[in-house]
Amino acid sequence: GFLSKLKTKAATAGVTIFEAPQFYASSKTCSRCGHKKEELSLSERTYHCSECGYSKDRDINAAINLKQLAAGHAESLNAHGVQIRPSYHSESNHSEEARATELGKAVWKQIPLPI
Repeated sequence: GFLSKLKTKAATAGVTIFEAPQFYASSKTCSRCGHKKEELSLSERTYHCSECGYSKDRDINAAINLKQLAAGHAESLNAHGVQIRPSYHSESNHSEEARATELGKAVWKQIPLPI
């Protein structure tokens, strides 16, 4: 399937793929304080943390959580020599979002996939 092809292409390009656990609650977990909601309906497009007051687009919050999960399992440098580290309490939500987006773009640019 897709994951198998992705892993093969990544290995060829020298890129490490980290697979999150199947039931990792990236959408239900606050990327700032780590509080996990019991329930989060699909219609809720903005994540609001009842513990710390953090508010972020649901998908961006999940992406930040996945980035932090992967960073926690990586060395201080990723396969491309880019410095990565968890940032639970960043100075700016915008810069945290930008770092997650740029890291994702860097990884996808390195993996040529067949069309």
